[in-house]
Amino acid sequence: MTYEEVVHREVSIKIIRIRLIEKIESTLKAYMISMLPGLYSMLDTLAKIKYGCKLAELLLNDPRKIYRLLITMYGNEDAAKHIIRSMIVEPLNKILTTEELKLINIPL
Repeated sequence: MTYEEVVHREVSIKIIRIRLIEKIESTLKAYMISMLPGLYSMLDTLAKIKYGCKLAELLLNDPRKIYRLLITMYGNEDAAKHIIRSMIVEPLNKILTTEELKLINIPL
């Protein structure tokens, strides 16, 4: 590969990732606001404070950290798993492609 091809590939990957983060963010925000108002804002704020990134970015980078945030918030693993399944996995399964879902490895 030439240098230009490598750069083009890297830029394409970054653009795809940014679009995926935006898609995840808008979906989770709308879904959580309709189901549990305040949850998205709280998780997003905690992700920014503790890990320096948005909730959607954290979901792509290290979803186990979201699980840990939820355990801290709710005090137990069962509650954290329930929130992940119902507030994150369920809405994302409806809008993400199979390829996009493979990029997210959510622990349960």
